[in-house]
Amino acid sequence: MELDDTINNFPNLWNQFPASFPCPYTVERIGRDGDGGKNVCGFSEIKKLPRCLVYSFGIYDETSFERMILEQTNCTVRMFDILAIKPNPRELLDRFPQRITYSDTGIDTTLNKTLKAIMDKNQDSDIHILKMDIEGMNTYSYIEIYLHMYVLLFQHIRECP
Repeated sequence: MELDDTINNFPNLWNQFPASFPCPYTVERIGRDGDGGKNVCGFSEIKKLPRCLVYSFGIYDETSFERMILEQTNCTVRMFDILAIKPNPRELLDRFPQRITYSDTGIDTTLNKTLKAIMDKNQDSDIHILKMDIEGMNTYSYIEIYLHMYVLLFQHIRECP
């Protein structure tokens, strides 16, 4: 047995610990255990929405997260990955043609591909779930994403009665 086989068959250490972020709703695991699945705050509330939007950066060859979102919600899912292995996104694109898009672009502030620029290009003003699974992204991109999501959050708070 090679080392890669041993590592792949070893239980994922991260699955042994609960999510450790504050959430006023139930936290649910969306997608498979291990790489691909993510903990989502308030997924039961998102399921109730007539429309919602998910931005998913980093899919490569694993789309169980996106598949579960599409099967259990009315969300539109926008998938982004510069290295996605096809035909994995193709299966979802064929199954949910009206609710899913795929782009081989990614976030890179050095090329002015910021989250805001990508949202503007897609004419999106809100994101309900932002999934990031992109190792090696530059630090400035993370800062830009954080600041943009912070601004979006406070725009919504101001709009609430």
